[in-house]
Amino acid sequence: MSFEKQCGYVRPEGTACKGFHQQGSAFCFVHDPGKAQERAAAVRKGGLAPKRKPQAIPHVELPAVSLPPLPLKTLRDVERALARVIQLVYEGRMPASTGTVLFKTLTALLNSKKEHQRWFPQGRLV
Repeated sequence: MSFEKQCGYVRPEGTACKGFHQQGSAFCFVHDPGKAQERAAAVRKGGLAPKRKPQAIPHVELPAVSLPPLPLKTLRDVERALARVIQLVYEGRMPASTGTVLFKTLTALLNSKKEHQRWFPQGRLV
């Protein structure tokens, strides 16, 4: 097959086909008028091909993660909680999906507390 030039088909709106012409033709397989029967056979063959059925996602029982209640009142408390989550995921004692949710939540809380501290330097963190 020669890939020297573009297909000669021009769409009604004026844009050219970006496919490459086939050897001995000015058109690609899709636009070659002499390939109509071959195209129809290819479409039928594609339609008759066995379809993949969606696979059911198996249910996986994850171990429960038991954490003691963590205080989250100060920036340092939240930083400790983040470190604990990272450690548990790293050790394989917490599923990564749970760790991700906790990490994002704790990070949002940390940022909120930092912003609160910025605006109210003498105020108590809630």
